[in-house]
Amino acid sequence: MIRTVCLFLSLWVATHAHGQPAPMGEASSDPYALTSVFNPTGTNPIPAYSNRVGKTKVDCTITEAKTGVVVVFGQSIGANNTNDSYVVTNTNGVQDFSNLDGGCYLAAYPSIGPSFVGNGGPTYGSYMLRLGDLWINGSNFTRVIFANASIGSSAVADWATGVLGRNITAAFKRLSDAKLTPTAVIWQQGENDCQAATLQSTYSANLAKVISNIRLHYPTGPIFINQESWIDGTACLAITTAQSNAVNHASGIWAGADLDSITSTGRQADNTHLNAAGAASAANWLQTAMHAYGAPF
Repeated sequence: MIRTVCLFLSLWVATHAHGQPAPMGEASSDPYALTSVFNPTGTNPIPAYSNRVGKTKVDCTITEAKTGVVVVFGQSIGANNTNDSYVVTNTNGVQDFSNLDGGCYLAAYPSIGPSFVGNGGPTYGSYMLRLGDLWINGSNFTRVIFANASIGSSAVADWATGVLGRNITAAFKRLSDAKLTPTAVIWQQGENDCQAATLQSTYSANLAKVISNIRLHYPTGPIFINQESWIDGTACLAITTAQSNAVNHASGIWAGADLDSITSTGRQADNTHLNAAGAASAANWLQTAMHAYGAPF
């Protein structure tokens, strides 16, 4: 009896410690169960979903006609790994959506949502915030809300059939509860699969599964697939070909930015993650790529 009570209490604490149920395995039916610590190598776990200390919470209710809600899945290039100390210029217009509590916050480095593996504290962030400023400055939107769930070091298989599949479900369930309808989804991942020498056919099959996972919750609307594989100064044609081959306008799948075009001058000392110049290029090229879709981009 004592053992049973102790087990119950330990589960209760784990479930309530962060205001959401703790993931208890692949069979979890809770729509908000997140993989809050992703540890692909067995060492140096990557904490996911930056905490909200010091962030300014705002009402998620959409009152502006030109509001963009952009969902982002992938790995570290879109997460909090750009070391450029960027400051959002449209202070009230660019916002982060928290997959932890379903709240909206004024966007600032580091973003709420994606993992943070940089070593520079709050001076690291996501190039997505630059994209939000570009859209508002270009009058595409008056408000942009990023639901960015990118996790550093994740592979396509982690999102297709692995532990991060639940994070796709959680993101869309949280958005639905907040009455936020996505305007677009961005897939930005490929570096880890390049490093692992994933076959083109394998990446294609897994990416198709990722798209299927997304479509369960987002049946229509554009999904933009970045072409990206550059890691440690090396790019992989097998990965970018698989990404390009996934584009199918009839199915709502569009090409995102070609981030492998950003060479060493746009990268940090690791020759992988973006510096200020690379982040600016990534945001500009993604804006251009999405503009090809048409309104509202």
